[in-house]
Amino acid sequence: MSELMKTISEEKSYLMRKHLRKWKDYQYRLETAGEELLRLDEYMTSYPATLGSTPVQGGASKREDLLVNTIDAKTLVEEGLRAAHEYFTEILPAWRNLTDKERYMIKTRWIDNDGRGIQDIMSRLKCEKSDAYTKSNAALDRLASMFIS
Repeated sequence: MSELMKTISEEKSYLMRKHLRKWKDYQYRLETAGEELLRLDEYMTSYPATLGSTPVQGGASKREDLLVNTIDAKTLVEEGLRAAHEYFTEILPAWRNLTDKERYMIKTRWIDNDGRGIQDIMSRLKCEKSDAYTKSNAALDRLASMFIS
């Protein structure tokens, strides 16, 4: 393999690992956004009228200030949800082309990343540590090649 091709391969793997670090965050956003949006909608419609028109900083009433802050929070949740959908729309086609074994190795080593990834791979695949590294790196390279082409 030429030096240039080796560098490109290493960069693809680095970028893929960096991209996989976002998996859990985006998965959490997908799982919780619906409830959070409902909670914020409920919160917005339950402000009592008795908050009155006492001005707060900026000249708005307390009720207006609470509504604006809730709308901001809702916008952030919606943006996170959009980003999560975009993330999985991009990565899942390549992810589905991997074998179950490759998905397991990538998920165990880079997504779950609890510090026991290689040991778990060694235990499940019944292989040596160097084989676990080699196989999981090969799985990552395959995903990177499909994803970043």
